[in-house]
Amino acid sequence: MINHLFFKKTWFRHLVLISAIALLFTLPSLFYGVFDAHDVKVHLLWSNSFAEQFWQGDLYPRWLFNANFGLGSPSFFFYPPFPYYISSLFHPVFFSDSSGWMALAASCCLALILSGTTAYFWLREIAKEYAALMGAIAYMILPYHLTINLYLRFAYAEYWAFVWLPAILYFTVRFIKGSKLSLIGIILSYFLLSITHLLTFIIFAFVPVLYAIFSAKERIKMALLVFLSLIVGLGLSAFYWVSAITMQENISTHFLWKEEGFLYQNNFLFLLEQFPDRAHFWNYLELLTLFIGAIAIISCLSIQYQNSSKNKQEIIYWISISFASILMMTPFSQFIWEKVTTLQKIQFPWRFHSLLTLSISAAIALVFSSLELDSLRNIRKAAIALILFSISMSSWISYLMYPTRDSAFLMARVFLFFSLALLPIFASLSIVKSQLENQQTLLAIALSMMAIAICLNGGWAIQNKFALGLVFNDNIHKPSRVSEVLKLKREPPEYRPKWFAEEIWWSDKEMQKLSASIDGADIVSGQGKISVKQWKPRNIILETNATTKVFVTVRQFYYPTWNAEIMGTHQSLFVYPDRGLLGILIPEGKHRISVKLIVGLEERLGQIMSIVSIVAIILVGVWSPNPY
Repeated sequence: MINHLFFKKTWFRHLVLISAIALLFTLPSLFYGVFDAHDVKVHLLWSNSFAEQFWQGDLYPRWLFNANFGLGSPSFFFYPPFPYYISSLFHPVFFSDSSGWMALAASCCLALILSGTTAYFWLREIAKEYAALMGAIAYMILPYHLTINLYLRFAYAEYWAFVWLPAILYFTVRFIKGSKLSLIGIILSYFLLSITHLLTFIIFAFVPVLYAIFSAKERIKMALLVFLSLIVGLGLSAFYWVSAITMQENISTHFLWKEEGFLYQNNFLFLLEQFPDRAHFWNYLELLTLFIGAIAIISCLSIQYQNSSKNKQEIIYWISISFASILMMTPFSQFIWEKVTTLQKIQFPWRFHSLLTLSISAAIALVFSSLELDSLRNIRKAAIALILFSISMSSWISYLMYPTRDSAFLMARVFLFFSLALLPIFASLSIVKSQLENQQTLLAIALSMMAIAICLNGGWAIQNKFALGLVFNDNIHKPSRVSEVLKLKREPPEYRPKWFAEEIWWSDKEMQKLSASIDGADIVSGQGKISVKQWKPRNIILETNATTKVFVTVRQFYYPTWNAEIMGTHQSLFVYPDRGLLGILIPEGKHRISVKLIVGLEERLGQIMSIVSIVAIILVGVWSPNPY
């Protein structure tokens, strides 16, 4: 009876539909198995290692003990942990899957469901329910979110970040409407975003603050409180990001900031010169930007037909965010990137597509929210023409993705886009115009065709990712290749501790030889015996019986927070890098040695800041007795 009553509620039926669509679009990842994508190997390794240590009792696995041929890795001192907690929770469910892929794929499915859900509840606050549903579906399946971040790049953390952007806006709108308790929701959502993907946090952080300035009655007061919520949320996640920012000198970050391919100024869209090996990927990003820009223009034209000043205000804000996002992806914004140096950490300006996807989904919802019921019925009458011409337009986009990368074509691309890709729109509008009552409905149909076309083209891009050069074929889908990757546990080069020789790092053979040469811990100088009594993440126990002082090498990378002491006496021992590995000087005699990766100053400072932020949240809860 209760379930029947729930299903009668419109919002519940909409959430069921959102979940079904999310499941449909993530079925390939669930049933196909591991697929080739830019970063799929890294995230599969991290997901497995994180889950293994988590279920062994290491509640925050910052040091991946068995990575890099068993030499360890400091990856999670720098990379945000939240998505891996979610995939870890799925590991016991799929215990029979030795590759760990199903846990990761199930987490991706959940992320798409949650992103659609948070988008729906946010858009429901600013648009009608049916329009909120359309906007939420667009948010889930627009190509940057689904095609690029999941199937082409497998940008796992950035993909999960899409869950929190609408959540922050939902609580911001609720707070502006008078719900003081929503401040806690803003804080917690900012916190979750910052421990999911810090770069998306940088891109998005001030959008809710600007929204409060733009739409609240008490503009300054509301904006200030939203900004303070941002600060508290960031403070709450300090246990993660303080170490991530302050300890970068310990790893090989020069790989990220000195290589030409990773410099922000070389990664703008619509550059005349581009790296040949990724020209087709840039073509796809640029055409996607053009099409979403066209949707923004159509939404802009609809402003004059808005009969609600609030709707008009909302559309103006989100279209402005759309155009600002496009600007930030082009060379015209380089002076901003030069002045605001924090932006340079984003590396790829086209990451602003995450904000563009959000803002254009809001614009779609608001355009349809302003339509009358009769107009919606007329759109349904034109559905067949709409779909057919959307498919035609998608074919034109696919054709435009194959060109050579030269300046002549770059100048002609916009012309081709408007003359060929938009041709089906005008043809279809002329066919259905007689059935429509006003220009507003025509604009809504044009917007629909654009959105459907780019989503269809997203599916086409997934099917043709190797032909287009969007993804290099690594054969990761083959079980033998998966087994090899999981055995080597090779990490990205930027996480190499700086004390370890770079020439050895790049050789799998040399790395494997070095790891195999050390049986846990070996004496390299002096007379005596050594044995390993405990071998756990961040916590190793050794026993020595030496007639002289001995120099011991432990099969783990050296890192500054490794600490060794004689158990019982708490006598600290000298720890040093030995060929980039952990070296310990131990005095003669029988000793039981505790070797731990202790909580350093940076970690401790982050923990203190997080505790202070928890106190701030409690104070906000006390200050906000009225939940409505």
